Amino acid sequence: MLRSRLPLGNVTRDNPARVFPLSLIALLLVFCANLHAAAPSSGSWYHWQLLTPNKQPIDVATAVARWDDKNVILVGEWHTHSGIHQFQAALLNQLMWHSSTIALSMEQFSRDQQATLDAYLAGKVGEHAVIDIAWSNYPSDYRPLVEQMKQAQRPVIAANAPSSIVRCVSAEGATFLATLPHSHQLWVAPELNLDDPAYRAKFEAATPHGDVPSDNQFAAQVTWDETMADSILFYLATYPDTQIVHLAGAFHVENGLGIESRLLRREPNLKTVLITPISAAELELYQPNNNEYLLLASPIPAFYLEDEAPTFAHHHRAKCQLSEVPSHN
Repeated sequence: MLRSRLPLGNVTRDNPARVFPLSLIALLLVFCANLHAAAPSSGSWYHWQLLTPNKQPIDVATAVARWDDKNVILVGEWHTHSGIHQFQAALLNQLMWHSSTIALSMEQFSRDQQATLDAYLAGKVGEHAVIDIAWSNYPSDYRPLVEQMKQAQRPVIAANAPSSIVRCVSAEGATFLATLPHSHQLWVAPELNLDDPAYRAKFEAATPHGDVPSDNQFAAQVTWDETMADSILFYLATYPDTQIVHLAGAFHVENGLGIESRLLRREPNLKTVLITPISAAELELYQPNNNEYLLLASPIPAFYLEDEAPTFAHHHRAKCQLSEVPSHN
């Protein structure tokens, strides 16, 4: 039994993720691999290199050993980047070889989808049920991670807020959450901290054409961060020996302004590690936090050129319509 990483808290809501007994045989079959997995050769689209907070190269196995006492590892990603998703698979492989208490938490699934995800992990439904609710890049980018967890009988936490609720917050503001029926209120964090000047400034700086996002749009962004943080902490309160690796877009992880700040507001003694993807062109100027490792990778090509990009307001126009709950008992 590993030492407890977090004091056991009071459980007041349904467990957001199902835990299965660990099968050592399955673990050995899946993870009999070189513990010092090497990154692909430099110059390849698949190339990545993990760096310490001091920007020095480090291999994954050495990093994982250093993180033995951490409660949460927040892994930022550039969505659809093949090299970064390959790194995630290598990292998860090392973590699960190193410890039997790993749980995978994912931005890519929302709380209302937990029952479907649990049913698949338990072998009660086929993969079609997951593909029906997953992001379109699930088969290429996230299937290997979920399958690792399924083979090892370890939990996957559907950590995010439903997109339908976030769209309503973007359209109507944070006060919309109080109008939700009780069943839907369980799918989002019980509180939002919108008084966050540093994060608001970062959010505004990231918008194209110098557009200034509305209060409602910032509230929608915070709804994601707060809900993911709340999902992680609720799971840790129930299973304090767990080490959680959480996947999210890089913006949610960079400099700890997104998810981490909300974790630490709720649980100041939490021990966290950040992994932020970065390009060679950004590396010199980026100042990581003391607990922030960097993942050096080739940048994704610009989706729009400067004179092609739509305005922020057009790109983020929200329509408020709540979705129904899928059921897989």
